[in-house]
Amino acid sequence: MFKYLVLIGAALQLIGIYSYGREVIKGNAKPNRITWLLWSIAPMIATAAGLVSGAGWAVLPVFMSGFGPLLIFVLSLFNKQSYWKLEPFDYLCGFFSLLALILWAITKEPMIAIFFAIVSDFFAGVPTLIKSWKHPETENVTVYFTGALSALTSFAAIKIWGFSELAFPIYLILMDSALVFSIIYKHRVLSREEDRLARIIWDYHHLNHQLKKSDCIFVLGSHDLSVPKYAAELYLEGYAPFIIFSGGLGRFTSDVFNKPEAEVFADIAISLGVPKDKIIIENKATNTGENVALTKKLLFERNLDFKDFILVQKPYMERRTFATFKKLWPEKEFIVTSPNISYKNYTKDPTARKNIISIIVGDMQRIKVYSEKGFQIYQEIPKDVWAAYEKLVELGFTQHLIKD
Repeated sequence: MFKYLVLIGAALQLIGIYSYGREVIKGNAKPNRITWLLWSIAPMIATAAGLVSGAGWAVLPVFMSGFGPLLIFVLSLFNKQSYWKLEPFDYLCGFFSLLALILWAITKEPMIAIFFAIVSDFFAGVPTLIKSWKHPETENVTVYFTGALSALTSFAAIKIWGFSELAFPIYLILMDSALVFSIIYKHRVLSREEDRLARIIWDYHHLNHQLKKSDCIFVLGSHDLSVPKYAAELYLEGYAPFIIFSGGLGRFTSDVFNKPEAEVFADIAISLGVPKDKIIIENKATNTGENVALTKKLLFERNLDFKDFILVQKPYMERRTFATFKKLWPEKEFIVTSPNISYKNYTKDPTARKNIISIIVGDMQRIKVYSEKGFQIYQEIPKDVWAAYEKLVELGFTQHLIKD
């Protein structure tokens, strides 16, 4: 029975380490190297001592509790994105942890040795505990949750219920539980703040133009399949006699679609009842400027001269689309619209939420930068909108920013 409990505990630790290690490799988790290095030393020393004394299977949980942190420490060295900048306080905690570790190693009295082992582990963990509270997005809750469960399994194997047997497992449960609570609670608080800030920018991106009948519906390609469906609805409701789909394969669709965005969108529109002969396809553009330039060329070649357009775009790209078209095609009239979907529903998929916020932030930057470069008309940015942008950048939503 004891052997199986040991294996269960080791398996739980392995699951946690795998989950954390995967996030380190991706650059999502940023381990504090002082914590993870020092968390590995004492268990590895204890493992060596246990093997020498013939402890057998009993040494496996101890080995895993040292091997896992050592593996995380090593993985963090190979990925620059996983680096967490160490502060003087981190080194101070490391010093006290190392001091307690030395005292643990040289102490002959078991009770005192356990006390120093706990003190060492605690000081090693303090920097990560603080980091998980301030920056929960840099941590992974699974490793600490499985760590607490693994520590729980050790109680079933205890034969003598005394301080030396109970103290360290209880401490591990408390430390891991504190980390789990910190990450989950602060992540929820932080998520609410991120959504509040992103919603400010989301609302700014919307122009809230009133729809009116026009010569043509101009649909800009993207990964968002709600856009062609909405455009088809507008056509079928009689807002325009023609519909243009413009877009090749971009950075978000080259690995998703097997043909240009415009053709994917056109297929959807046709399936919803839009006549094929009322559709114009431009399938080369890879950015908004090319959407304008290549479509202008295509219309000229077909001797088509539309005076006004309904531009259909993703919700968070209304403003930038309007600014680009007014700059590059000033003689035309434009209304911009997008599928009627709320920020909450657009970001309800937790796996895509952060990426969508990053894109929204990137588009906010482009409204300012592209007007300065002459790619778009100037648009005033309210102070609260720009403050929301700067705060989200500070929170790490930088994946889609223009690099200097």
